Amino acid sequence: MTQLLFTTDPGLEDIVCEEFQEGLAVAELDAGVCQAQPFGRNGHALATHPADMDELWPIAREMRSVHHVLRFVHRFDLPPDQERPEPCLEAIAGGVLQVDIPEMHRAESFRVTANRSGSHPFTSQDVARVAGAALEHHYHCRVDLTGYDVNVRVDVFDETVIVGVQ
Repeated sequence: MTQLLFTTDPGLEDIVCEEFQEGLAVAELDAGVCQAQPFGRNGHALATHPADMDELWPIAREMRSVHHVLRFVHRFDLPPDQERPEPCLEAIAGGVLQVDIPEMHRAESFRVTANRSGSHPFTSQDVARVAGAALEHHYHCRVDLTGYDVNVRVDVFDETVIVGVQ
């Protein structure tokens, strides 16, 4: 199963799902499942389909209602009610390694892009730094912020962390 996470403008999530289903029909692929506002997140839609990324990518990249398309990797929660950054950042470093990221095995270089919304005792740069260090150590892949092979997204929304490949 391939899962694609789409970002869009809040309020357009249902349109994203409709557009994805229409693209599947044009490509003569079976209908998939698309959930508007997964994890309670406005501005997001999560599509699940049995086809592989090579079949779904041409459909996704033609969608006009989306800002970004990510291959969804993993979701986890931060420790609740943390006022210090260390426990949260340690959870992020461990969380990005909870599942395999196949793209990292083939890559020579990567970067981490982080977005954060909500009140946290850390910044988006802190998230990118600790996630990047954990991935670099685990996959033995060098960090390159401009000439990267893989862009790993680590987005933090309140206590929810979403990991994907963009």
